Amino acid sequence: MKSSFQVGDLGRYADGPWEFPSFESIELRSKGSKICICVFVLNEVGRLARQLEKMRTVAERVDVLVIDGGSTDGTVDLEEFAAAGVRAVLVKKGEGKLGAQMRMAFAFALSQGYEGVVTVDGNDKDDVVSGLPRFLAALDAGYDHVQGSRYLAEGQHENTPLLRHLGVKWIHAPLVSLASGFRYTDTTNGFRAYSRRFLEDDALRAMRADFSGYELHYVLAIEAVQRGFRVLEVPVVRRYPASGKIPTKIVGLRGNLRLLWSLVATCGRVSRRLQRAALVVSLVAAFLVLTAAFRANFWGTVNEVWFQRHQRDSESLVIGRFNAIRDKGLLSSGNFLTRSTHEHVTEYRNWLGGLTQEHFHPYHSQLGLQGTLAGAAFQAMRLSAKETLSVAWLLNSMLLSGLLVAFLEWTRRRYGATPALLTFLVLLNTPWLLVFGRNLYWATWAWFLPFVAFLWFSRRLMFCGVERFWDVLFLSAFFIALKSTTGYEYLSTITVAAMVPFLLEGMSNPLPALGRTLRSLLAVGAGAVLGCVSVLFIHFFIFSQVFPSGREAFFEFSKIFAKRTSGSPDHVGQEFAESLSSDFTSVFNGYLNNQVVVFEWTAKQIIYGTLLAAALGALLLNRFGAPTLWKSARDESDALRLRALTTAFIFALFAPFSWHVLALPHSFVHFHMNYVLWSLPVTLLAPVLVGFVAERLWPLLVPRGVGLLLLMALAVAGVSVYVTNQEAAFRKFAFSCLGKAATLHALADAGAQVSIVPASNRVCLKSEPFDAYSVRPFEITSMSAQGEPGEMRVLSQTEGSFTLPFWRGRGVVVWTTLPLQGLKNIQLLLREHDGRVRQTWEIPVH
Repeated sequence: MKSSFQVGDLGRYADGPWEFPSFESIELRSKGSKICICVFVLNEVGRLARQLEKMRTVAERVDVLVIDGGSTDGTVDLEEFAAAGVRAVLVKKGEGKLGAQMRMAFAFALSQGYEGVVTVDGNDKDDVVSGLPRFLAALDAGYDHVQGSRYLAEGQHENTPLLRHLGVKWIHAPLVSLASGFRYTDTTNGFRAYSRRFLEDDALRAMRADFSGYELHYVLAIEAVQRGFRVLEVPVVRRYPASGKIPTKIVGLRGNLRLLWSLVATCGRVSRRLQRAALVVSLVAAFLVLTAAFRANFWGTVNEVWFQRHQRDSESLVIGRFNAIRDKGLLSSGNFLTRSTHEHVTEYRNWLGGLTQEHFHPYHSQLGLQGTLAGAAFQAMRLSAKETLSVAWLLNSMLLSGLLVAFLEWTRRRYGATPALLTFLVLLNTPWLLVFGRNLYWATWAWFLPFVAFLWFSRRLMFCGVERFWDVLFLSAFFIALKSTTGYEYLSTITVAAMVPFLLEGMSNPLPALGRTLRSLLAVGAGAVLGCVSVLFIHFFIFSQVFPSGREAFFEFSKIFAKRTSGSPDHVGQEFAESLSSDFTSVFNGYLNNQVVVFEWTAKQIIYGTLLAAALGALLLNRFGAPTLWKSARDESDALRLRALTTAFIFALFAPFSWHVLALPHSFVHFHMNYVLWSLPVTLLAPVLVGFVAERLWPLLVPRGVGLLLLMALAVAGVSVYVTNQEAAFRKFAFSCLGKAATLHALADAGAQVSIVPASNRVCLKSEPFDAYSVRPFEITSMSAQGEPGEMRVLSQTEGSFTLPFWRGRGVVVWTTLPLQGLKNIQLLLREHDGRVRQTWEIPVH
């Protein structure tokens, strides 16, 4: 009997989510078994005939289907197939390779009512007669995915090419095993079996045109395990010819590399195990990289001296508290932070040198909880002074890094990997956040806590169950109170940032949510006021214990805040008088023209500025047609998400400016620090917005090949600029030293100690023992070197010279000192990584 089979006869497989190529089907005989074996062929003339001849006894037990991929060498011979007992022939006419053949074979087999499908290659390598009974027994026993393996105890493999053998044993099988969670030993073998219930699983979603090549083999092997189906390996025999051409479609280096890429890409795309592992590794790596940046400027993002010196006067208050706890006890000085009556460097010297802080006074302007808790904790841990400071910096950096990594993961979940990666790169190149990150006084992590926490929980707080106005209010109060205990600076910026998640969530919801959004914003604002006022009451109570009368305490307490907000200029010093008389224009001009900013227009700053410009461009795209453009190529929800994100971004712009309005005098006094306000939340949302837009418009505007070339060119250009900058920086450093030889000579005659610190860009002068924490450098010259300094050592006292090996690269600053008295010259060497001296400079001291 010979009849044609129509695609419409596939029934629900033709109308459902299955995707398969067009094909011609010819039935040579009627169905005779509940199991079929599908033989996949493509230009296998001769080899297929030999295999079908061996399979004559098999055709008596199961139905044999030949699945041809569009052979052009005469492989398809219906008379020969009929004589060999073949039940049906399917010839692919549409696009696709092995995966397409498999999909059309499965659809045909299931539409014909087969309970199990065995697959095998038609190139006469597999011993089907000896192997088939094991597959049939496994299907009868209830297994759903049965993999044939030549590497099991009873399996055999003959003449397997060495490259194929090594690839299967050490790459292919281990990777699929890792991806699935089942230990496979042979994952390239096409001799397999599948149950009907596995192939029909609605959640499988493997029968798609995406899997057109070998990918479907890997997908089914992984998904069977992930979805809880029963999986088994059975031994089989596979023989390659002893001589002649190897029967395979994977030819040459290019073919093997394609196969490897297909394997890796598919495993990463399908395997939830690998995805979770990759996510965990990525988040941990991001956490470590950010921690290293905040703790030690490890990546050299900012000027090292700026990093080491910025806000040390503020941090010295916390170190002073450490001193007070050690010398006077935990509850001394009303638990306030303390400042020495001498220069602020004394706090560091006293703490690190174990000296008693005899003369100090409390800093009454804030509660200083960070100093009390940290000092008590480290006192209980019995760490040394230096270890205390180092661990405190590390913990502060880790807290900030943890919150920022939580933001990155939220970004990945909501907007994709590209915006998350772009945000991560921006965070590494945000100078002001880096110089504040580890600072013990500022406790920068407390700025981001409410913003990040509400990002993660705003949906639950707004749309799950009853409206949780009071939950939002009390959470906001808690977060702002926590921040207020470490200082009242930037509270309005932090509060506006905490509102952004609720605005974003409300705008992202397709249902009307204006009322809930406004109530949530109100709850955040009310909570912020409650939290701040609560801390003020506690602050005043503790403050009043220091003064003999409540009236005097209230007067002094009021004066502290009046000089920073709206007090009279007649009752304060000149600096505060000028700030109280200022207006927003003067603050903003100082903000723009401040010369304290250590910005060098390197590639990093250019990229950062370009990013902000691109954010404004994204706003224009949102307004003028991007959603309309996307509707034809992307999910329509993209337009809604973009509109929500751009609205939140515009709203976030009010966060940094709010502080200039609410605390104008304080903003005037500290305008040299106001740049850090842009880190919350504008710096975080800008790259998310840009990445979200770019990821969707890039494929529409730039052809795939051109886009890849552009990305490669940008990467090469970035590395080149970086290397060039490093070399130019060293030359600038060296020639600056050459120009200062006379100054060094004068210092040497004075018997001073001079430390040349290339990674910190400074030559530092001290007339007493020097350490990294207590010194306020006397600037001899400004240099722009960035790199890892080597040790300074005296090579020969008789010749009076020393060598400074300067290795290009990045690293932690090593501070060293060297007496220059009696030295005749300074020799600077620029070495390659292999130790060869590339360039030498001599600096005469005489």
